[in-house]
Amino acid sequence: MSTWLEHLAEPAADNRQDPAQQHDGGQPATPSTASAHGGPVVAREHGVDVIACRRCGFRHVTPLPDPATIDQLYTEDFYGSLHANYIASQRANLAWWRLEFGAKYDLFEELLPAGRCSLLDVGSGPGWFLQYGSERGWRTVGVEPGRPAAQHTRQVLGQDVINDFFTPAAVARREPVDVVHLHNVLEHVPDPAALLDTARGALAPGGLVSVTVPNDFNALQEALVRLRGHARWWVSPREHLNYFDRPDLEALLRRHGFEPCAHLASFPLEMFALMGEDYLAEPALGKVIHSRRMAMEQALHAAGEGALLGKVYRALGELGLGRTLTVLARRGNGR
Repeated sequence: MSTWLEHLAEPAADNRQDPAQQHDGGQPATPSTASAHGGPVVAREHGVDVIACRRCGFRHVTPLPDPATIDQLYTEDFYGSLHANYIASQRANLAWWRLEFGAKYDLFEELLPAGRCSLLDVGSGPGWFLQYGSERGWRTVGVEPGRPAAQHTRQVLGQDVINDFFTPAAVARREPVDVVHLHNVLEHVPDPAALLDTARGALAPGGLVSVTVPNDFNALQEALVRLRGHARWWVSPREHLNYFDRPDLEALLRRHGFEPCAHLASFPLEMFALMGEDYLAEPALGKVIHSRRMAMEQALHAAGEGALLGKVYRALGELGLGRTLTVLARRGNGR
């Protein structure tokens, strides 16, 4: 399999456009100049720099991959050579995932008037988030470029899905929706700003965008770097092009016509390492601590304390802590 890192090492003769050229959902973007992106280098992995970009307002790799390589990664490689067991592994933990889904739908229903219950899931994967919403009375549709995942969504779960990248053209004939859900999407795309503009165009007035990203360069991670001398393990340029913390993500949303209105985090797994169970030094511990986290959450729900757990994770989101961070933001009337 060829990754975009290999493309950088041996650029094709017909691929000499500016390496900072950006791309939204598989369609070439307007070329920019290399000087448009710049800032201090905050990490380096596999010979690729991550910069705190002054232009973009968040950290990202430089140079960025070309559009054709991104197309291959998410239409062919992601559910093939990179994540061959992705669908099966999610199915094995589906009971836990449904608790995660419920926390988000709870927030959507709190923030929207009764009756506003249409949702577009971008990068919808195997379709279980769509299925959960449908069971809860929502009208859902997914956009998923990976063929195996889109087929599972349509043929196994019977859910509506567009097998394509998320572009204005892909959703042009669809009615505006009340929620656009972006779970672990922004870190993968060369142009998050363009994707948010597309999301805004797909929303009805007053609708919500729900953005979940890995909460990278957060205070607990940086504490481990300082205390234990770990490299910045969360930097993974093979797949993650962009790196967000809460201030940078909220600033990006505001620049593109959204006003943040709620937060949600996942369990801060870095706490295990700070307490002595250093899964970074002993990778075999990784699955163990994740299993403990899932068991704790399922136990609290079984004991009738799911609402308490939700309050804890909302509070962590407000603090900018947690392994992942979700920001819900309302579409404004401007722009």
